[in-house]
Amino acid sequence: MIDAVEHKCHQSRGKDSHELPEFQAFFNDQTSNDFNQLFTSLPPERRYFAAGLPGSFRSRLFPSASLHFVNSAYAIQILSLLPKEVVDKSSPARNKGRIHYSNSAPEVVKALMKLNSP
Repeated sequence: MIDAVEHKCHQSRGKDSHELPEFQAFFNDQTSNDFNQLFTSLPPERRYFAAGLPGSFRSRLFPSASLHFVNSAYAIQILSLLPKEVVDKSSPARNKGRIHYSNSAPEVVKALMKLNSP
């Protein structure tokens, strides 16, 4: 991603331009998890600043207008709570034998969407 943005800057500003944007990567995880292993595994020679951002992906993590560009290259969102309808054997929203909701019944999607509603 960094290479692509820098390439575009060189194209628009000229190859001799040394005014490239600075990059900051935010790594997000639950507040109870330890970020030490993550930070010790980052390459020492990197072209970005790294920061740990504890908190749930279900809540707001950044102030308004604080991000210029966002890329989520890889994300795993594990639900710590399932709606009762999804595990109820008599419910049309039961998602039997599945760990995802892709191609699930509309009732499954609606039940999961309620988890993220205020």
